[in-house]
Amino acid sequence: MKQPSEVRLRYVGELEELLRPGDYDAADAGRLVRLRIRRTPGGGVELLADSPDPRLLDELLGQIAGDLGVTELEALLCG
Repeated sequence: MKQPSEVRLRYVGELEELLRPGDYDAADAGRLVRLRIRRTPGGGVELLADSPDPRLLDELLGQIAGDLGVTELEALLCG
């Protein structure tokens, strides 16, 4: 199993937005992550995740990547 620190981030200019306007209000009451999982034409799996809490998202994706042996994640810098 790969450790999250072994997963490389590749920053991209655009990723699909999964959060909706009402999600930000709901997130104040607790932790929120939206996920979309789909099969790629090449037989792989794509996982897209979004959260108003970047630390929560980093922790979750790092754990998933480590468990699956993923070596690279795409990330979008927000600000």
